[in-house]
Amino acid sequence: MKPATVLVGEDAPEIVAAAKWWADVLRSGARFDNGDNSAAGGLAGAMALLSRPKFAAEVLDKFEAELRAGMARRFNDLGGWSAEQPDWGSYGRCVSVDYGPCQVLSDALARAGGRDNGITCFPWKTVMWVDPGKVTVRYGYAAPVKTIYPSEG
Repeated sequence: MKPATVLVGEDAPEIVAAAKWWADVLRSGARFDNGDNSAAGGLAGAMALLSRPKFAAEVLDKFEAELRAGMARRFNDLGGWSAEQPDWGSYGRCVSVDYGPCQVLSDALARAGGRDNGITCFPWKTVMWVDPGKVTVRYGYAAPVKTIYPSEG
């Protein structure tokens, strides 16, 4: 049974924390961890690092704002969320990158005026779950899940 849900605003602390995390990754430079420890995997990572785009601060600030708006829009299109049952609908609140970004990330970057070649902008094999009261992320292949909101100690 569907729980009582509320629409989520782009200023919800979970969305703010999630968008800031992604923007900060782009500000500092994404890691490219695909779990391949072979020479070919190392070469792929090195090539990604060498071709990683650099974005102006204003593009990244706009990306962060566009990502907040995009996540709120997507989550609300899927029915909002329920504080009483935070796992309800969590499938639709996943923001991820395999080798290329999910639609909400690529759309936010495009609206901010950034260009991505599809493979060297965002961190590979990264997944974030944005749920009521909690945001967690796995940054790279087989990385541990870390809580970014509320912040860990």
